[in-house]
Amino acid sequence: MKRSRKFPKRYVIYAVAVVYLFCDLIWLKGPISRKVAYRKNTELRSRQAIKEDRWVANVNTHPLTRQQLDLSTRVYLYRRGENADTMSESNLRITRRAVMQQLINDELVRQYAKAEKFQADPEAVKRRLTEFKSQFANPEYMQQRMAAQQLDEQQLSELIQQHVTQQLWLEKRISPATQITEQQARDWFEKNRKLENARGFNIPEVIRARHIFISTIEENGEQQKTLIDDLHRKLTREELDFGNLARQYSEDERSKKHGGDLGWFSRERMPADFIKQVFPLPQNQISEPFHTKLGWHIVEVTDKKAARDLSFEELKPEIIAWLKNQRSKEVLQIFLLKLRKASNIVIYPENM
Repeated sequence: MKRSRKFPKRYVIYAVAVVYLFCDLIWLKGPISRKVAYRKNTELRSRQAIKEDRWVANVNTHPLTRQQLDLSTRVYLYRRGENADTMSESNLRITRRAVMQQLINDELVRQYAKAEKFQADPEAVKRRLTEFKSQFANPEYMQQRMAAQQLDEQQLSELIQQHVTQQLWLEKRISPATQITEQQARDWFEKNRKLENARGFNIPEVIRARHIFISTIEENGEQQKTLIDDLHRKLTREELDFGNLARQYSEDERSKKHGGDLGWFSRERMPADFIKQVFPLPQNQISEPFHTKLGWHIVEVTDKKAARDLSFEELKPEIIAWLKNQRSKEVLQIFLLKLRKASNIVIYPENM
């Protein structure tokens, strides 16, 4: 029995497809041909834009330009009191790379916030703008600072609005992962307060004192010594008021108007040669005149507080805030890394 040879149907389908493609691309200029041409034109325009507009990066088809990088770098350096003109080429290059990474992160956040139609509360933006302006002594000084960063009012407003929007959107997204429970804070407290050289878990001994001060920086002679001895005699023998004498004779301009009161201070707050004389003094006893590298002093300790350990309840708000801040940094880095992995990011180092 003989088999009948049939021409395979798939070959017919292949042949038809080839003919269609040939006609679409070469002869009829159909949809496929137009799509290929459009793609070529788009790529050509992109290559031209990369060169002419000096793109430094492309984030999900949205370009970041050299102009944006320059502006952000100036702001970054200005806030740190630095100037590109005085930096080495290598340090400036490293700084620009770091700034560009932040630009990319900001752009990703902007895109995702926009996709979710997230908008910052206008009142929050207004408050932030008011806070920014309030740090300047007057509007003229603010204009000078803005000019130094090559910013105008519109750019400033846009930057603040973008910053507030990005910050609030990020807080919304990462907030659930940054919460700290009271037990977590307590565990941290118990673990860290027992560490060697642990700081911040106790209050050191502090005293409150007042003094009469005669400077010997410019002149250190018998006249200064005679004056301080005379003042000490008036305090101890004639029992004149310490505050009145301090206001009249002390050369410490900051404390004399308060009757010589120095307020509360620990051993770390004052010079060692002053502390050595003052801390051993009994409360409410006037010292003998003593000399430090700054001058002559007469001191009266008016109050004392002994050193003591701080309880968890006293430190709880500070611990929770610190732990939350640390966790926020970690969660933010992980979150931004996820955004980057899910995005198409191209960098053009030749334009940086």
